[in-house]
Amino acid sequence: MLLWFASFWLVGSWLIPFLAHTAGFRKESLTFCGQALYSSSTDVAGGLVGIAVLHFCLARLHPLPSDWFKFSLEGQWQLEVALGCLVFPLVNRLSHMNLNLWPILPSTPLTVSSVEQSIEIVFRGFLLSSLTRYMYAWCSILVSSVAFALAYFNIQRMLPLVFLGAVMGVVFTQTRNLFAPMLLHSFWNAFVFLDLMK
Repeated sequence: MLLWFASFWLVGSWLIPFLAHTAGFRKESLTFCGQALYSSSTDVAGGLVGIAVLHFCLARLHPLPSDWFKFSLEGQWQLEVALGCLVFPLVNRLSHMNLNLWPILPSTPLTVSSVEQSIEIVFRGFLLSSLTRYMYAWCSILVSSVAFALAYFNIQRMLPLVFLGAVMGVVFTQTRNLFAPMLLHSFWNAFVFLDLMK
């Protein structure tokens, strides 16, 4: 996990900005579409590096247990995803409460930064699955949720992200299907986007 965090941070905070600067791009001078494309490129690059690190670290453990990295459209995951969506207003409220706890940093934006995009494969598929071999499920969910929140590198969003990570961890634990927390994460991003558009 430390290697994944380091590589994800290095690619998102240093490598991509350096390459963009070398190519003559300045993120601040881009249009909104350009900034979105830049952010998406950074997320994709960071995600690919993260998956490569995960693949490299797990190569000696092949074949992996059959319930690891399971991704399926089949099964009973729809109810868990729907119930997870019902907690979005609570997570949003926690976000506002968290901002009130850290008023020293009012200028920190609440937009998604280039290093924030976490990968469900890493936090649910790998970390949570690994931790459940050594801890109770509730403890594994809590530890993976804290790691998920730390990946966002923003203390003003820690409380809601730990809670959201726990919800996604419970959904994954109930379904043992990565598709469910991935879909829930996508719905959360859409919820935040629509909330910001208001």
